[in-house]
This record gives sequence, C-alpha cells and structure tokens, in this order.
Amino acid sequence: MISKLSPEERMLKVSQEYEEKIQALNKRKGFRLVFEKIQQKKLTLVGHNMFLDSLYLINNLGETLPNSLKELKQIIQTNYGK
Repeated sequence: MISKLSPEERMLKVSQEYEEKIQALNKRKGFRLVFEKIQQKKLTLVGHNMFLDSLYLINNLGETLPNSLKELKQIIQTNYGK
C-alpha cells in the first residue's frame, strides 16, 4: 500500500534515515573516532618506542607524511603535543 506522508512525517522519516546513516558511518570509522578525539583535545601521546607507531597513525588516520623531519615535528606539535 502506498500512502502520501505529511510534511511532518516526511521530515521525521528523513531525519531517522540521516541518523541511521551517521551511525553506520561511525561504526565503519572505528579507531579513527578515537584518533580524531585525540587530535581535537590535543592530547599528548606517551609511549615507549612509539615513533613508528606515531608515523603509522598519522599516515593512515591523519594526513600524508611530509618529506622532512622538520615538517613532521611541526605536524606532531600542532596536532598532538602541548
């Protein structure tokens, strides 16, 4: 059976579909959400021998790695350190 939705019902349906899509997207993002929170709060990353781990995270979840160490330090200080 096909029926016409009122404007309010249509708005409700559209907003529900939007929320479902956002939830599905967030599920697919996984650890990226944690990484984005670290960036937003500018939390300092602390670990033992985690230079390569940091490079991996930045390259795969953040941005493209620069060609120089100076640029890399700037990215890390801007986004992750205090």
